[in-house]
Amino acid sequence: APGANNVTYNRYVAPNNAQSDLQVDEYESSDRDGVIELLAGSPFKSAIIDWQFSRRGSYHPVLVRDGQRVVAFNGVMPVRVNTAGTELPAAWSCDFYVHEDLRRRGLGKLLKSALYRQGNCIMALGVSESGGAVLRRLDWAECGSMRCYVRILNADNLFRRAIRVLQNAVSLVFSPLGGRLGRTLTTTVSDSLPDDDILDELWARCRNDKLTMVCRDADYMKWRYGQMPVKGYTYIQATQSDDPVFLLVCRQTPVSLEIVDYVGELRSLTLLMAAIDSALPCANDLQKVVCYVSSSRLSAALLLRGFLPGRHRSRLFVRGQNEMLQLGSREWFLTGGDSDSEVIRAKRGLQSPGVV
Repeated sequence: APGANNVTYNRYVAPNNAQSDLQVDEYESSDRDGVIELLAGSPFKSAIIDWQFSRRGSYHPVLVRDGQRVVAFNGVMPVRVNTAGTELPAAWSCDFYVHEDLRRRGLGKLLKSALYRQGNCIMALGVSESGGAVLRRLDWAECGSMRCYVRILNADNLFRRAIRVLQNAVSLVFSPLGGRLGRTLTTTVSDSLPDDDILDELWARCRNDKLTMVCRDADYMKWRYGQMPVKGYTYIQATQSDDPVFLLVCRQTPVSLEIVDYVGELRSLTLLMAAIDSALPCANDLQKVVCYVSSSRLSAALLLRGFLPGRHRSRLFVRGQNEMLQLGSREWFLTGGDSDSEVIRAKRGLQSPGVV
């Protein structure tokens, strides 16, 4: 979060020592430098801001200016959310920050009010306890969480060796479930996304599932991974009789392979197990494989393949959840790729938090 790592901010002084003249406005590219200056404690912001806020839909980042200076900001990344087969415009809220010398003056409420006028479905992931208490007072609802799952591959101490033995035993017992299907699949590993028609076909396989999730069609996947300035993602695609069945998005750190995203059939537990198996050969020389998920089905597949739940959870808050509930969907499908903190970790080349 901005302000971390003992960053010292410049003390705020109103322009020309005059009375402040605050104005709420939508973010434009000309505000880039002002936002970067305000978010001075947010690492790598200058490297990703053009990509992060270039995707325009029903939602736009909002800010507060005092004269020419940006003194408060609430970023959003517009997406579309699919709930029980119906698509809704939505946005991830991120980079909410008010200059420290102007806090407790209602600027945060000004930002949120401007944001709420743009639409009803706004989401925030990785919310702290204190942040959650504030959001509840603003009519946000907690809608579950992502959990970290870890499988140890190469242990460097007695504790991890014991975990690895347990995980290998569980995986061996249930290996026939995914193994038979896995032998009928053809997998390819690439550093480039598949073609648009394949991505849209994969999205069609899961869009009618009774889960709520960000629409992972070709347009979204190209923006989220193909156009992001941080490179280094690996794409594992599986076909069966020349038909695409799933796509895994992975990222390697110095010690782990992180399964960042999944697109494809979600109803088949054996297929999900086969998808997890397809990533393991990419991690032979690493210590562990890590995956963040919220889906009960994918969580079950991970457990059956020897993954154990880690300590860390990333909580989801949504404003506008009632509208989604009316459409009949309650469970969210989230992966690590849904979190804007994954962008920062990818830029740093770090592993996810809470990993044993």
